[in-house]
Amino acid sequence: MNYYNTTRISGPQLALAYKETDAKDKIILQTLKSKGIPMTAWDILNLFPHFEITSIRRSLNTLCVKEKKIDFIKFVDGPKGRPVGLYQIKK
Repeated sequence: MNYYNTTRISGPQLALAYKETDAKDKIILQTLKSKGIPMTAWDILNLFPHFEITSIRRSLNTLCVKEKKIDFIKFVDGPKGRPVGLYQIKK
């Protein structure tokens, strides 16, 4: 379970949050696998505009640090003039 319950929700709402988080992690991991190129959170947002950028970043962090399924490559210039992380599927 990779949902970080910072808002202290519970019950059915928490169960749904866990389910949605798991689904997004799987979609983002599959996207990185299928594209086969390094991507930023903003690249993924362009493919899935209904996702929140913060959810994508959470997922990338979880997949990289906690699950070790993807690698952080480096920081690149982002669309807002600030550095953003570039990630790729683990080789």
